[in-house]
Amino acid sequence: MTDLTNPDFRTSDGTFKVTHRNDEIHFELGFQNRKKKSAIYKNGSIAVDIRAQGPEATLPKKECAAILNMVVTCVRLAECSAYLRIFAGASLSYFNRLEEMPVFASRNFYSVCTSICTSRSYVAKQARSILCGY
Repeated sequence: MTDLTNPDFRTSDGTFKVTHRNDEIHFELGFQNRKKKSAIYKNGSIAVDIRAQGPEATLPKKECAAILNMVVTCVRLAECSAYLRIFAGASLSYFNRLEEMPVFASRNFYSVCTSICTSRSYVAKQARSILCGY
């Protein structure tokens, strides 16, 4: 058996989608360092491509929805520093994975959560803009 891949052919965030087009196989490999990662198998070899998403880059919709569902709970916290205990341990690996994607920053999540907890007001559009980029 021959290994056709190179060391870059991996996914850091668990994304692995494959499509077949004519005589090529296209792989979506998620994100790496906030850049979209893909690969193409063609003519017996594989080429990995890592590209910046540009200024219009946003957090993917599925991840955005999940993070907004988490941040909405901040309005119900009895103590605003409690989010550190709630989210820090349970979501550290999840947040690290999101940090590989465009836009998301853990520090922004904690800032938005603190603001929501303090004001007791959740404005979804504002949170989405800060956390997801749209």
